[in-house]
Amino acid sequence: MARKKKEETTEVWPKVIQGSHSTRTEYEDGRVEFVTDWDALQRDVREAIAEYERSKLVEEAPYHPGYEGAVVTQEKPKRTRKK
Repeated sequence: MARKKKEETTEVWPKVIQGSHSTRTEYEDGRVEFVTDWDALQRDVREAIAEYERSKLVEEAPYHPGYEGAVVTQEKPKRTRKK
């Protein structure tokens, strides 16, 4: 048997929303403060760029002609139907 949840609205001011590199504070009078942690933002961006570059390197490296351990792909013969 499902029970109905009680809905309670409690307004706690100021409302603070914390992100990974920013903080938003909303006040009762409608004022909003937005603070950015620039060091954290820069770190997040650098990590994202490094991850992207690593994925591209892994994608391209095995097939790059100058790569020492390059994977050589050969065409498979076409399959024919037996008659």
